[in-house]
Amino acid sequence: MHMLMAIYGRPADPAAFKAHYEAVHLPIAERLPGVVDVVHTFDVTDVTGGDAFCVFTAVFRSRADLEAAMASEIGQELERDVPTY
Repeated sequence: MHMLMAIYGRPADPAAFKAHYEAVHLPIAERLPGVVDVVHTFDVTDVTGGDAFCVFTAVFRSRADLEAAMASEIGQELERDVPTY
C-alpha cells in the first residue's frame, strides 16, 4: 500500500474550508483512478503543539498507482481545486 497524506493548518475561515472540502474536494478525491480508500478528519490533536486543522489520506496499492492517479485528469482537477479553499 502507498499513501498520499495532506495535513492542513488552521484556515482563516474554518467553516468555509470545511464546507468546500466536504462538498467539492473530497468527491473529486474519491474519483481518483486506483484509489483504494479516502479518509479525512477535522478532529485533529497535534501532540507537537502545532495547529493542524484537517488530515487527509488517500490509499493506493502502489506508488505507481498514486503517480498515475495524480497525473490523470481527475488528479489534475484535484490539484487545481486546492487553492480554492
